[in-house]
Amino acid sequence: KPQMVALQSYAHGNRPSTGIPDNISEVKFQPGSLWDRSENTAPMQLDSVLWRESRTLPQPGSQPGSQLGSQPGSQPESTAVMIKLKPQEQKGPSTIDNFPYYPWDARVIDAKSKSRKQQPSTTSTASHGDYDQIYDYLNYNPISILTLGGSVAWGGSISNRYDAFPFLLGDLHPESRVDNLAIRATGASYPAACIQSLLEGDGAFPEYHVAPGVSSSDGPNAISYDIILLEFSVNGVESTDLLISRLKRRYPDAILVYVHLESITHPSGSNLNSDFFTKLMAPGNGVFYIFPKEEAYTRAMKKKEEKVELDGVGQHVNNIPKYSDLFADDRHHLSEIGHKMIANKVMDLLHRTLSKHHERIRPRRPRLGTWGGGDQCYMWLSSWGYFPESIEITGGGEFTIFDESKQKYSYEISYGMNATFNLDRRSFGGKSIPVHLVYMTLGNPPLYPKALVEINNDGEGDQANSHMLDPQTDPAFPEWSWAHLTRGEIIGDSKPGVNRITIQPIEESQNPFRLVGIVICGACEEEENYVVASNIRVRVPETI
Repeated sequence: KPQMVALQSYAHGNRPSTGIPDNISEVKFQPGSLWDRSENTAPMQLDSVLWRESRTLPQPGSQPGSQLGSQPGSQPESTAVMIKLKPQEQKGPSTIDNFPYYPWDARVIDAKSKSRKQQPSTTSTASHGDYDQIYDYLNYNPISILTLGGSVAWGGSISNRYDAFPFLLGDLHPESRVDNLAIRATGASYPAACIQSLLEGDGAFPEYHVAPGVSSSDGPNAISYDIILLEFSVNGVESTDLLISRLKRRYPDAILVYVHLESITHPSGSNLNSDFFTKLMAPGNGVFYIFPKEEAYTRAMKKKEEKVELDGVGQHVNNIPKYSDLFADDRHHLSEIGHKMIANKVMDLLHRTLSKHHERIRPRRPRLGTWGGGDQCYMWLSSWGYFPESIEITGGGEFTIFDESKQKYSYEISYGMNATFNLDRRSFGGKSIPVHLVYMTLGNPPLYPKALVEINNDGEGDQANSHMLDPQTDPAFPEWSWAHLTRGEIIGDSKPGVNRITIQPIEESQNPFRLVGIVICGACEEEENYVVASNIRVRVPETI
């Protein structure tokens, strides 16, 4: 039977009440708790939000309905909400329509309450004639998900990063796997040049951020992903086309989904529109979702119909979240509500796609392709203190953390020192492949020094090639000199076998020379697109 439930969170640590309260004003319990006055044993779902408000709690002995807050600051403050619950409906996707606040929660409740005794088919041999078959496939079966993107997909600015939309998709089944390789303040160029190393190498990314409860000991080198999520609009979409090409070659049966996000503080340009993403995703047969701009969202909110369906949030008009509610306090990253909206929209998008193209449901034996030209990358800027074991260093300098608050690492070489990095390059078909060094830049005038670099290898008769690293030759200088950025720069060609790279700062500066990565991109050479690795930009933000 329906029931009323009061939710109340205290800002000053009041201890929860041990008994059922007589009225709303006496409700006292921890955030997230529920008071259940009924004898219901079935799962409950939200029926409606009756009211919510912030108020000052009454003094002991005050009567319900008496004036609150007569002495501001003298009493604990509280945010209270009254909601109405009803028994959860146990049939397919209809629960979404009956969950007026956040449809994603209804989808999860439905998936977790579904009986596992009669498992739906997980392959394309099943019948695909009706809606429920596709819904069952997406909601009641384990799915392998790979995520590449920036800080929003990573889970920045929310209290628990595992509430980010990629991880939410994995909540629908306990055996789903989510490999979240999103990297904060990073665009598409890095994974485009280094996707093989990100997934299989020993230095590009040392730990796999999988959903809680899923073992990360099994590396993803032999996994055939069902869904690949891409999110780069906020940090830079350059080279996304190469990334899509490489992913589709490796995972031909995966569905690629581009999630275009917005930011209130840094809105995207008008060029990132439906036409752009249609053209971008076409070679990989992918799909895309475009987050609404504030103007479109606000116009939809003003509709006078009794109910609206707006980007996965179906509810009474006066209860629709404001546009700002979809964002965290910084008005840049998504809030928990925003992540739930994105998760729900991605699942709706996949449902529409598979309903129209049922042959794209995971085959019984998914194919695993090749990396083509491949790559050999080492990146330790965000390595949590891990330096690649396969690189041997001689000379001076040290591997150290240079920003403790944001856990950023580099190999530092001071003026008067030099360091040689020895690495064994793979064959790459015997070709000469350019080497990019990735190092830190900042300031005008630069706070980092110029450095002389030499590269040589074991080839008979080969002579060392020299190159000068100068922060002022960076195409981003001086426009972006205010930002603490990485720069990728070609220093010469590598060859099969041992290659030795020697770095020597040639001037004193405020900061030592900081090397954060080495990139060898065979796929870039194959595509004759060397600028991809040169565009690897990771920004160390001013705040956490």
